[in-house]
Amino acid sequence: MIRKQRSWQGTWQGSWQGTWQELIGRWALLFVGLAGNLACATATFSRNGAAGTEQPGDASAHHLTKATKHSGCTTTRVGLPDRACTPGSVKTSDRNVICRSPTSKRLPVPRAVHNAALKAYGHKGSAKAFEIDHLVPLELGGDNTLDNLWPQSTGPGPGVAEKDEVEHILHKQVCEGKLAPREAQERIATDWIRLWEDLVVLGEGH
Repeated sequence: MIRKQRSWQGTWQGSWQGTWQELIGRWALLFVGLAGNLACATATFSRNGAAGTEQPGDASAHHLTKATKHSGCTTTRVGLPDRACTPGSVKTSDRNVICRSPTSKRLPVPRAVHNAALKAYGHKGSAKAFEIDHLVPLELGGDNTLDNLWPQSTGPGPGVAEKDEVEHILHKQVCEGKLAPREAQERIATDWIRLWEDLVVLGEGH
């Protein structure tokens, strides 16, 4: 009887200890996983910042990518500017300036820059068929530099009017704190037509 009792106690204690060790092991793995995710999230936040928070240097003027040429430029088949000529440039990424300062004082493009943009693309069409436009618009902090200007088609679309729709949506998202200024600038400079398809045609911007 004593042997059976001891045998039962030994079996029970062994089973309980095994279960307890297994639980401890699972909790340890869970803790390690959570710690890893927290570390990744912290690193991402530190690198990119929250959508509503500017990072050091965000307010400075900069070129998204430096142009490598200013002659022999051609628009793509769908109407995007030549990235080698018109990569986009930024005057400011300061949310307060973008959302609270009117662009009227920065609107006029110097005549010399206007003519240089025409010359770069060898444009000889009717003045009604195109408009010298900012790749990164002024309302998103864009600059009046040659790297940010190209003769954009006025139609058939997508053209000037469709790009204006994208600009207004991104400006609204930036000022509502839903999108970081630099992200908006990068996105519209990369492929504004794809943005128009997503935000306007598919309605993701509403």
